[in-house]
Order: sequence, then structure tokens, then C-alpha cells
Amino acid sequence: GVGGDPSKGFIRESHFRLADALYALFRHTEAAQAYAFVIQTYPQDERRPRASYRLADCYQRSHQKEAAVAILRSLAEEEGVGAWARMAAGKLQEIGWQVRP
Repeated sequence: GVGGDPSKGFIRESHFRLADALYALFRHTEAAQAYAFVIQTYPQDERRPRASYRLADCYQRSHQKEAAVAILRSLAEEEGVGAWARMAAGKLQEIGWQVRP
């Protein structure tokens, strides 16, 4: 924030970058933990919808379908997240789960 500790922004950025790096390396269990942390710690961050989508993908790849579906449903129904809601709805259809009407 303005007038705050500048290291806090760096720490936040580092947490998101770590999650993205683990995801890129296909380390889905560790990436899921890192994404869950940033979602819980920085719920207002503009990168949170992407983190939620990737967390669901990590769960799906780790054969945790119910957890993936729960996140995707929530994201698909969320207002103000733009393309992430559409992508979540598409992913739900792809994995054979219907979005609530």
C-alpha cells in the first residue's frame, strides 16, 4: 500500500511467482499448496482468479476432481473476473460437469 513497507509488495510478488514456477514445472502438488496460500493470503489481488483457475487445474491433474469442480464452479459464478469465469465454465464442461443453471 501507499506509505507501507515496500518489501511487502516484493513478498507478495514472490509468492505468486513461486506458485507460477511450480505450475510451469508440472509440480502440481506443490503448486496447489502455493496457489492455495496466495488465494487465502491475498484474496483481493487481481491475480487471484488466475490462481484459482490454476489451483483447480492442479487438483484435476492430481485426480482430486471434486476439489477442482468446487473451485471451478465458484469461479464460473463469480462476478467481475472476466474471461476467468468463462474459462472455468468451459473447463467444467470439458471434465463433464454441468454448471448450475
